[in-house]
Amino acid sequence: MILLARTTPIDEVKKPSEGLSLFFIDFDRAAPGLDLRKIKKMGGRSVDANEVFFDEYRIPADSLIGNEGEGFKIVLHGMNAERCLLAGEALGLGYIALEKAAKYAKERVVFGRPIGQNQAIAHPLAAAYMSLEAAKLATYHATKLYDESRNDSAITQQSVGVACNSAKYLAAEAAFAACERAVLTLGGMGYAQEYHVERYLRECFVPRIAPVSRLPAIVKTGVVLDEQVAGLRNLYKMATTNGAHHPHSNVYVSQASPWASWSSCGEMSKISNTGTTKPTSNGTPSSPSPLPQASQPLTHYHSKLYSLLSWERPSATASSFATVVLFIVASRYLPLIRWTLKFLYLALGVTASAEIGGHFLFSRGLTSSSRPRKYYTIPKDTMDSFLEDLENLVEFFLIEFQRILFVENLSYTVSAFVTALVSYWLVMFLPLWGLALIATCVAYLAPLVYITNKEFIDSQLGNAQEIMANQASHVKEMAETQTAQATHIVKQYVGEYRAKANGYIGSANGAVSNVTAPKAEPEPTPKAAQEPSQEPAQAPAQKTVEEIVEENFRQSSAPEAALESLPDIPKTEELPDLQQVAHADFPEAPTGEPSGEVKEADKVPELVQIS
Repeated sequence: MILLARTTPIDEVKKPSEGLSLFFIDFDRAAPGLDLRKIKKMGGRSVDANEVFFDEYRIPADSLIGNEGEGFKIVLHGMNAERCLLAGEALGLGYIALEKAAKYAKERVVFGRPIGQNQAIAHPLAAAYMSLEAAKLATYHATKLYDESRNDSAITQQSVGVACNSAKYLAAEAAFAACERAVLTLGGMGYAQEYHVERYLRECFVPRIAPVSRLPAIVKTGVVLDEQVAGLRNLYKMATTNGAHHPHSNVYVSQASPWASWSSCGEMSKISNTGTTKPTSNGTPSSPSPLPQASQPLTHYHSKLYSLLSWERPSATASSFATVVLFIVASRYLPLIRWTLKFLYLALGVTASAEIGGHFLFSRGLTSSSRPRKYYTIPKDTMDSFLEDLENLVEFFLIEFQRILFVENLSYTVSAFVTALVSYWLVMFLPLWGLALIATCVAYLAPLVYITNKEFIDSQLGNAQEIMANQASHVKEMAETQTAQATHIVKQYVGEYRAKANGYIGSANGAVSNVTAPKAEPEPTPKAAQEPSQEPAQAPAQKTVEEIVEENFRQSSAPEAALESLPDIPKTEELPDLQQVAHADFPEAPTGEPSGEVKEADKVPELVQIS
């Protein structure tokens, strides 16, 4: 560890930066006077960060670097290389973040078009890319000056420091803006851990902070420029604080022209309008997007598996494919379990024999004497990381099964159905290792075949979809025609039956209207009693048959009672011969013996009494 410690009291020096010496010490955690406390960081977890406490810690005199009291100057000189290193780290984070954002903008389809075709998404990404390009040129310039300053005395360390400070500042700010824009491009998925852009944003704070914060870098650069060029410090301050471009200077900042196009952005043209996925006739992209339609965040294994099977990195995909195939073949033809058990009993036998032999020969066990003071244990962070990865792996399979089961993507569900069906029949004839080998080859080689012949396969799929769409429209038109004909026939029958019903109802209403209600006879008014006349009584006038029937019908509530109450009518000469009356309104009575069945037409309609 390199340690900067004060060797001269601060009261005896002119500046606080003087009197500091640099030492190279052998870092031993168990050394007396040294106490370490691990710091949990937001990022950069591959390297430990510790809080170090020194208490009467002794340093050898031969560990001094350089001259005594000049350690701070050496540190400042070494910071220039660290600034260039951090600038490169920032550029890498910015470029990978923009690459993730560009890929997502190309694949994410909203309302039938990729979101990368929208200027609100494209222009900020283009501006971030141009800022990274400018910062990369500044970094190249700083590293070139740093290398040439070793052999060229005309290049001062002050100018190298200004260049390294500027490169580190510009690269850190451009990378932070690019990572922030990547998170905003992905939206909610940018906040998830699947695409790693949130990790890039966290890691971007390191170049902004180390080795010194961004504000001291600006102040140091401004002071040097003010000493070299009068008034340039104010210009630099105005440019960095206001984000503007002075009309009479060459100082540019990250605010790019809003009219920047994707074609001027190098690799960013991958998400240009001409490079997007061609939509099909129904408005959907020809290639399915690997992103899920649900709002639930996915695990990072989704992106890893997609990146692996899509052959984005051919070397990594080929290596994993060969590894899986070799493991399947080895598990079939090599006795791996027997070898494991053999290694186990040999190791235990050697240690036990060494222990027993040591007791007989040296009066002490050889194995126990080499026993470590502390047995190896898995660090808690490693175990937590392993359990987290295991949990993500289980969630990956669980989420994928549910996405296929609930038909989030129809093509995936159909493919899984065909795979399960074929596997069901193949497992009857093939062993499990053969089935696993076939599945692995299909999973790895099918995407490669599609990528190699993408244009041909897409054209054939487009033709098939067009044929299916035409057939579906033809079937739909036939169904609409048959439905229209059936509806017309039903309407025709309904109209006919409605007309018949209206006719029946009209005839019934006419029959009812022909039957008039009987008129009520006025009650007789009382008259004064008169003396009976002395005239001889006359016989009452005889009534006709029609008058008698009508009178009895009015007085009775039922026709049968009216017919029964008819009196015997004496036959007179005034009555006509009923046998000679022709009734044309009634049908002739049937001849012959009457049968027990009564026809529907021969039934007498019921009489309705109208009061």
